[in-house]
Amino acid sequence: MAPAASCQRLYGALPSGEEQTDAPMRRRRSFRRFGSMAGSLGIVGLLMVALCCSSDLLTERSGRVLGQEAKKERKKSVSRASRAGLSFPVGRIARYLKKGRYSQRVSTSAAVMMGAVAEYLTAEVLELAGNAAIEAKKSRIIPRHIFLGVKSDEELSRHLDNIVFHEGGVLPTYTAPPKSKKKKKAEEEAAALAKRDMTKTNNNNNNNNNNNNNNNNNNNNNNNNNNNNNNNNNNKNNEKQQTNNKQSEHTRTLGERFK
Repeated sequence: MAPAASCQRLYGALPSGEEQTDAPMRRRRSFRRFGSMAGSLGIVGLLMVALCCSSDLLTERSGRVLGQEAKKERKKSVSRASRAGLSFPVGRIARYLKKGRYSQRVSTSAAVMMGAVAEYLTAEVLELAGNAAIEAKKSRIIPRHIFLGVKSDEELSRHLDNIVFHEGGVLPTYTAPPKSKKKKKAEEEAAALAKRDMTKTNNNNNNNNNNNNNNNNNNNNNNNNNNNNNNNNNNKNNEKQQTNNKQSEHTRTLGERFK
């Protein structure tokens, strides 16, 4: 295809004379304008990309900040054992109660109650076993100490009577060593002397009591005799007064008659 035809297709009819000389200049200007427009569009695109990236970064940062705040606002999960103040796991006990199918329904407080009872019993047994270990001058609790601690408590020994403790042993029983004949004789003589002394002291006390009773009886008899004597004297005095009164009346009557 001829160059003239191509120029005619792009720019219309070919210019004549001076217009043909100005055609390259016009082409350069149009290319410059197109380049400036393309550059401006590129700059605008870069600015838009930068704005989008900055907005994405801002959203990511804001999301991180919001996530951290949400994490801070979230309350820490508290276990049921810590709520109840127990060291035994309440959740595990509840799981085993449900897994065992002991009943159709299991309440939330059943696991708490069972954990509290188990913790109390273990604390009691460990305390008694620790005391047994201290008495035996040991720093480690063994099954023997647990057995002795359980048997030392009446209630625990009653409830755990039919239970066998592995390596627990048996309760210690004190058997006195056999005594020699000389010691037996000496103890018998000492006992006989003690009995004699006791009988002597008892007899002396009885004799003293009898003497005191006799003295008291004699004093009572003397008091009775004194009372009887006083009564007799009082009667005699009364009789004398009566006789005196009669004589005075008789003399009065006689005097009145002689008047």
